[in-house]
Amino acid sequence: MAKAVWNGAVLAESDNCQIVENNYYFPADSVHAEYLKQSETHTTCPWKGCKLRFGNVHVSGLRHCRMLNVCAMPLTLYKRAL
Repeated sequence: MAKAVWNGAVLAESDNCQIVENNYYFPADSVHAEYLKQSETHTTCPWKGCKLRFGNVHVSGLRHCRMLNVCAMPLTLYKRAL
């Protein structure tokens, strides 16, 4: 099982992650949203060409800015387009 952990908090965990160029994509239902806050910063996904919004992580009073990317396009749709 893959886990994303920061400052002792499990941010996401799943047996169904997709790995693309050493980046782990966790299914939305495996992410513990109570630690995440959307950032106003965004970029474009180099693999999908879609807009990515960055997310900030908040755990025990500490914040890690732009630690994660949030993309509305599922990776399965991207793979089918290849």
